[in-house]
Amino acid sequence: MLGETANTFSSGTMLWETGPRTVVVNDGIFVSTLSPTIELGTFPDLWLEITIDNKTLSPREKIMAQAYALHSQSAELLSVSSGEIQVKIGTSTAFIGISKNRLYVKSPTPLGNEYIGVPAGTVIAFAGSNIPVGYFECKGDWKFIAEYPELYSAIGSTYNDGESRSGQFRLPDFRGMFLRGNGSYKDGLPIPHPSFSTSTIYVSAPLGSLQGDSIRGIYGVVANVQSQQSATVPTPATNPPNVFTSVVRYTGNSAGGSPAYDLYFNASRVVPTSNENIPINYSVNYYIKY
Repeated sequence: MLGETANTFSSGTMLWETGPRTVVVNDGIFVSTLSPTIELGTFPDLWLEITIDNKTLSPREKIMAQAYALHSQSAELLSVSSGEIQVKIGTSTAFIGISKNRLYVKSPTPLGNEYIGVPAGTVIAFAGSNIPVGYFECKGDWKFIAEYPELYSAIGSTYNDGESRSGQFRLPDFRGMFLRGNGSYKDGLPIPHPSFSTSTIYVSAPLGSLQGDSIRGIYGVVANVQSQQSATVPTPATNPPNVFTSVVRYTGNSAGGSPAYDLYFNASRVVPTSNENIPINYSVNYYIKY
């Protein structure tokens, strides 16, 4: 039997036993293979007690490193037929394997593979230019469902953009794109900005859909144009920045008229402008796990 104790050869708790067994003795030596159902690595000290013809041998034998090494060898068996590592712990069995550069664990029952680590369909922002192993660049390529079933199970035909190809699905194309959380959000008091209203609702496009750009309203004031005496705008110290500027068209009182001005609208007087709406940003590569 196997027993556990901290500091004695004779006491402790019995953990496992087997027998009786018939053995062949040769020059006082016999061999018998033991297969304990306990996990050897969970106990700091184990002792083996042997009884022959109702006589218990004393002292007990402490289990040394060899037994743990033999247990390790028998616990992890490489299955040549499937290319999987078979792991046995007591009466439980599991299999570890690799499929398309992804590590998985599965039970003997046909429940499918449970993949370890990053799930298929996860998108990462990557600072380098070399595609990591197990990932595709998000640039709209088409892939065969049979070759990448886990990725298809995760994203389906969400990014096909209405196109259909037999047995294929399309990866998302995130080149030049900013990603946004799917769904809607109603802002509230926790956002410390006076221009935000509690009635403002931010809504994304449906999952996998492209949403066009837009900007918030930019406002200016046109006041008392005919009496405007210069092309300057109100100073920020006394008024908000103004998108309007005025330029004198003509002066004098011809036909009893007053000086007239052309008004010009230029949003760049208030905000930085370009041919698209962009926040401050860094460029990265987006990759998707398959």
